[in-house]
Amino acid sequence: HRIFSEHVNTKLAALICIILIVVVIIMPLSFLVAQLAQEAAETLSGNAVSEAITTFTNQTFFIKTNLHPEKAIEAASAYLLTTLANTLSYLPSVLISLFITLFGLYFMLIHWEKLGQRLEQYVPFTNKGRVTREIAKTTKGIIHGYILIGLIEGCIAGLGFYLAGVPYALLFALLVSIT
Repeated sequence: HRIFSEHVNTKLAALICIILIVVVIIMPLSFLVAQLAQEAAETLSGNAVSEAITTFTNQTFFIKTNLHPEKAIEAASAYLLTTLANTLSYLPSVLISLFITLFGLYFMLIHWEKLGQRLEQYVPFTNKGRVTREIAKTTKGIIHGYILIGLIEGCIAGLGFYLAGVPYALLFALLVSIT
């Protein structure tokens, strides 16, 4: 925001930041979630699941112990379907929350200097400027650390998935990276 506000007025700079957040973060995440849902639906509708269940239940451990993993798998499937339905019911709430967050962020960016000055008044130390700079520096370091760790985890997971021959290795690596 600071870089944009040097070249254009504050309101336009805030709007550009919001648009960038939507284009760089929200849109790719929504495409990623849609792709993941599509791949999950393809996997569940194919024969891969039934073949895996058959292979799993034909193991000697289950035959000798007379366990019936089919019942557990049926219960897990029912649970997954219920969870998916509940998750989809939260979608309107998530969209409204996202809109409110972006709307609030726009106004925070517009009034960033005033907001910083007001918050600095509430710092209970005599050297308020130094304390707020230290807090900002520490927060920036934590955020950069989380981003770096996510990228490293995603790269290592992607390499492992690829070497193991996991289908959709890149998609799973992206999921590891953002979680």
